[in-house]
Amino acid sequence: FENPALIDPSRQTLIQIDIEPRNLGWSFPCDCGITGDAASVMGQLHEAALRSGAFLPERMQTRSADVLDVRRRYGYFDEPQYAADGRPLLPQRIIAEIRRALPGVSCARWG
Repeated sequence: FENPALIDPSRQTLIQIDIEPRNLGWSFPCDCGITGDAASVMGQLHEAALRSGAFLPERMQTRSADVLDVRRRYGYFDEPQYAADGRPLLPQRIIAEIRRALPGVSCARWG
């Protein structure tokens, strides 16, 4: 991985969704492995989160502030790859361009 500090099973709860059950926990040990199509599973998780109240405005504001604080502290999304002009375009550059084109959309909500 590009930034090994980003994924650390010793300090994070990892959930992996994969269509192939043999891939669960292959790269990193996961606490919860879910077999299924990622789009379908994410849709189901989103619906469950809506029902649970996880998207109440005050909770979203607190979480967004926490994510922005971590980004500032650790410099996430500040790497030179976010401005790289090489071909093919790196995913980091594409994310940076989307953030510039859609300033009202917080990438903190994309995850």
